[in-house]
Amino acid sequence: MARTPQQGQLGGIALLAAGFSLVVMTLGGFLLGYLVDHKAHTSPWGSVIGLFVGFIVGMWDVYRISIRVLASQPLPSQKKNAEKSSETAGDREDNEDI
Repeated sequence: MARTPQQGQLGGIALLAAGFSLVVMTLGGFLLGYLVDHKAHTSPWGSVIGLFVGFIVGMWDVYRISIRVLASQPLPSQKKNAEKSSETAGDREDNEDI
């Protein structure tokens, strides 16, 4: 099974989005923690916990997106089998002409 150009592009875009998501989730968690610190006067614990939770949520999102990208890609063994079957099919067509 040959990979189409669209599959390769979508995989790259998805992984780029995963990295962006990690940064946004981490900063968002920190900002929410900072707001809690500001309102409750608990500095720096809200910021630290928010940063940690944001990072964990961002890493979970990276994991989730990576699993989807990897699931859409053919395994190397499947790729080799597809190439072999297409080569043998081409050889059969050549032999039929003779």
